[in-house]
Amino acid sequence: QKGTGMLGILVMLGLTAGGVGLGLLAAAMTVFELGPGVALVGVIVAFVPVPLYLGIWLWLDRYDPEPSWALGGAFLWGAGAATFVSAIVNTVFGQVVKEATGNPGLANFLAASISAPFVEEAAKGLAVLLIYLALRRQFDGVLDGIVYAGMVALGFAAVENVLYYGRSLAQGGAGQMIFVFFLRGILGPFGHAVYTSMTGIGCGLARQSHNTLVRLVAPVAGYFAAVFLHSLWNTMAGLAGGIGAFLLLYLVVWAPLFLIFFAVVIWMGARESALIQRMLKAEV
Repeated sequence: QKGTGMLGILVMLGLTAGGVGLGLLAAAMTVFELGPGVALVGVIVAFVPVPLYLGIWLWLDRYDPEPSWALGGAFLWGAGAATFVSAIVNTVFGQVVKEATGNPGLANFLAASISAPFVEEAAKGLAVLLIYLALRRQFDGVLDGIVYAGMVALGFAAVENVLYYGRSLAQGGAGQMIFVFFLRGILGPFGHAVYTSMTGIGCGLARQSHNTLVRLVAPVAGYFAAVFLHSLWNTMAGLAGGIGAFLLLYLVVWAPLFLIFFAVVIWMGARESALIQRMLKAEV
């Protein structure tokens, strides 16, 4: 068992409490906006696939699994605190742009392409950074950074999907909700996980390095890489102008990026397995 200092315990308690507390506020806002019935349908559609998504992500770290309490705290922070803060800031940003330009469409586009990437990746990345700083024994390197980032991001995506599915059901019925589920739950279920993994990779590189400059620059560079990928996806969706153009951009741009990312992560897992086997030969 890896030891955990008092600072690490306090950080995880803070992440968990913040996630639960602000998550309850986010839930109340969702029910107020959508109504209890629609909100319940959104919760069911959004959370039923979550165990599958989590299982795939945890499989990446099967050779040196992180403690469940740390992963749970990361997930709760993403599902509660990060979604609540992001919703407030993005809404205010969109309203300011709308009042300044008088163009609701432009306000929505800028909120999605500019505000959301910076704000959401900061809210999610904060948990990854705190875990990196406070739980050094549970944060060994790049692969651990990806796993923790994925937990935060999958929690965030699940709660965000509740709103998207609920709004689509309320505005366009079951058909539109199924279409939105296809876009978010089938084509891009790991979108947030991939974005925030850039921050996790940055923290992982800092954890493995003895160079002071790398330790300072890598997490910041990872955050801006997360912002770039997040903005790329949202901008691509906003400028596509139709499902046909979006699918083309998805196949040409996003699908190759995701496949490259996943291939690198699988290689890292195989490398970790080989390292563990080599280290255990003497014990055998």
